[in-house]
Amino acid sequence: MAAAVTDYEHLEPIPIGYGYAGILFSIVFFQSINQLLLRIGSPTSVRKEDVWKWRNLFVSWIHAVIIGAWDLSCFYRYPELMTDLIAYHNMYTYLMIAFSTGYFVYDFIDIVVNKQTMSMWAVIPHHFAVAGMFFYNVVQCRCIAYNVVALLAEVNSIFLHARKLLQMAGFSFNGLLYRANAAANLATFVGCRFLGLGWIIYGMFVWYHRVARFYFVVLGVAMFVMWVTNAILFKRLICSDLLRPLGRRSKLLCGATSTLNVGTVNGISMPNGNGNLNHNLSTEICRNGAAAANGAPPLATTLEESLTGVGEDGVAANGGSVVDENHVAFRRRNVDHAVANGSL
Repeated sequence: MAAAVTDYEHLEPIPIGYGYAGILFSIVFFQSINQLLLRIGSPTSVRKEDVWKWRNLFVSWIHAVIIGAWDLSCFYRYPELMTDLIAYHNMYTYLMIAFSTGYFVYDFIDIVVNKQTMSMWAVIPHHFAVAGMFFYNVVQCRCIAYNVVALLAEVNSIFLHARKLLQMAGFSFNGLLYRANAAANLATFVGCRFLGLGWIIYGMFVWYHRVARFYFVVLGVAMFVMWVTNAILFKRLICSDLLRPLGRRSKLLCGATSTLNVGTVNGISMPNGNGNLNHNLSTEICRNGAAAANGAPPLATTLEESLTGVGEDGVAANGGSVVDENHVAFRRRNVDHAVANGSL
């Protein structure tokens, strides 16, 4: 019986023209999807100021579905890629990395063209890092299998993006679809994101002598940042989608929140059933936050929630609406401004 191949340094590099073509095709493809969504329009439940965010998130979800399925098929069709994360490559895995690189380039262009750089400032360094690393690997035809492992995160992104899309579409927080997606989100977060990162770190220490020192340092810094950001995101998901429905929010893990029981006065939701908040503020909360009392989580109002789709406010164990104090202050300013301009 022939010995299993564990070193693929003998493989010929794939002509770079295929990589450039894959990147260009991807940019055109996702821009076409964006234009199609622009013509179709967003769901009526999406607020006017969130239309671009919804469209951008939907395109990201499509990328996650395509790459997630493609990535899993790589492991099924070519299990030997796991034996050499640095030198192993073939046309199938190579084109997937090029296609994904094109998406990150497209998304960066979409953010800049739509003047969303300030609201999406945290995404831009991430896209630069990922697209830069992927592009370098495509050009060098090295570490393609490393990128295949890294893109396992897109399997989780299918459910992570779907979570936010369901929120924006007004689906019930306690509904079967939302709860099933939340469970799949948490499971794949551990199985795809954390496992993938651990796998890459293992490979870094096993094959560190096969890469340039500069590349090793840059990859190490990237892994540190990814571990920190994913740990923070996972904590928020645990608080929002696991502990909160069970009524077991931990102040140490999730932080303290202010709980306002929602009553009604003349058909308007009022915190604690009294008039401590003005009528217009209560109407605004009813529109954008107190829907949680009916099982629908409110839309994100902070930058971090916008980027991750993870909010700390939602449905309280007693059936009331959990509203963060900063959220209330933010809404009060918006409502007062609207009143001053006669729009409420």
